[in-house]
Amino acid sequence: MDNNNVNLAEKNETMAAEVINAPESVTAPMSAPAQQNPFNATTSAPVAEAVPVVAPLGEKKKGRGNAFITVMLVLVVLMLAASIGLLVYSMKKNEAANKRFDELNNAIKTVAETADSCKADIDAANETLVEISDFTTSLSAKIGGEFGETTEDGVIIGMEYEIVSTRALSDAYLAGDWSHLTDDEQETIELAAEVIDEVIEDGMTDYEKEVAIYDWMFENIKHDDGITVAIPTTGNYCDNPHGVLLTHKAVCVGFATTFRLFMHMLDIECMVVHDTYLSHSWDLVKIGDGWYHTDLYMDAEGTRYANFNMTDEICYQSNDWDMSFYPAADSTEYCYSVMNAVEFESLQSAAQDIRELVESKEGKTLTYRISGDDMYTVYQQLELMVSEADYYVMNSDISDYGYLYYQLSFADDDALYYSIQFEVYYYDDDYDDYEDYEELSDREYDQAYRIIEEAFEDFYESHEEYDYYDDYYEDYYDDEEYYSDYEEYYEEEYIDIE
Repeated sequence: MDNNNVNLAEKNETMAAEVINAPESVTAPMSAPAQQNPFNATTSAPVAEAVPVVAPLGEKKKGRGNAFITVMLVLVVLMLAASIGLLVYSMKKNEAANKRFDELNNAIKTVAETADSCKADIDAANETLVEISDFTTSLSAKIGGEFGETTEDGVIIGMEYEIVSTRALSDAYLAGDWSHLTDDEQETIELAAEVIDEVIEDGMTDYEKEVAIYDWMFENIKHDDGITVAIPTTGNYCDNPHGVLLTHKAVCVGFATTFRLFMHMLDIECMVVHDTYLSHSWDLVKIGDGWYHTDLYMDAEGTRYANFNMTDEICYQSNDWDMSFYPAADSTEYCYSVMNAVEFESLQSAAQDIRELVESKEGKTLTYRISGDDMYTVYQQLELMVSEADYYVMNSDISDYGYLYYQLSFADDDALYYSIQFEVYYYDDDYDDYEDYEELSDREYDQAYRIIEEAFEDFYESHEEYDYYDDYYEDYYDDEEYYSDYEEYYEEEYIDIE
């Protein structure tokens, strides 16, 4: 029994060893149990029963370790995959962030560039403002240091021509020594002295001296090819006495400063006046106890004495200046239009005077002194006559020489001074005091019209365009209503004009 058990144990060990050496997936076959005969003890040994093959304890631990490693490897792989996914996500997110950052960076660069550009514009604007400030400061200095303050000299007219003092030249001439002056200044004095020697005579009054200088300049100094402030052909010569006396051409500043030099050399007080717009200049001369405006530039190559020795009232019709700075010109003692006015006699004599003025073909001024209770009526009739006379002139060959114009030059309590000029026109539209008078009646109107028509009747035939204008007026006078009114008042109220 014991031997059987020993043999059985040995078999089991042998089978266990085989199982261990066999693959893990294979299980040892189990034999069918043999039936033991209980009555026969001598029978062969019983068949060993199948014993389950059980791995040793160490082998079990080894299998569990491999499973754990496998699980851990899977976890590591999953974690690695998750990390890679997170990394990819982070990279994409960072890429978007970087793109946004680049956009912001570009925007910042654009703003910076814009700021730099704006800064450049601001700097340029500041430079312009500085230039403007310098200009206004300079301009302010030119008119007296502060706006609102006026000076005579150092003023720029037309932003180009400066009114320069000539006092040093006239003082040297009166002192009899100008050797200390520059060559140009000495030449200027010598040229001016030649003119004075030519036109000034001993015993002349200041007024006569003024007229003599005016006449010489009127006849010898012409406008530069430019206008008052236009680009001249003689350059800088045209605005100072040296250039004017050399070239005999001038702009307004040249006329004004040259006339002033002559007056000062003759020891007559004189100033150069400039308008408030710094666009024109002329002279203000003292004769006797009064001051008078003289504008040679406006008269040159036009109407003689049209702007000679004017009062403030007359000069203001075409100019504006700082009256608070310059002496008042309110005297009429040497006012040309007042001194040379002729007493108005009749419309008939005025018509002949106007015709003579036109036929002279020269720039002249005819001034009437109109007085009496009907002076405003006569004034209106004269305006009508001059207007009609100008129509006849325009339809004659004399139109090649000039035009007729008129103005109410001056008025006081006793009389009106009515000037008629040929070639130069100064129309006065500032006399509000004379707007309330009654208009001409038809009778007064036609009286003036008929007189001037008779005086200029033959002018029609001297003009090549006579037919055109004659036809026009024939059509006008064919109007039945006009002739009806015309004949009615002549039949009832005709007055003898002869």
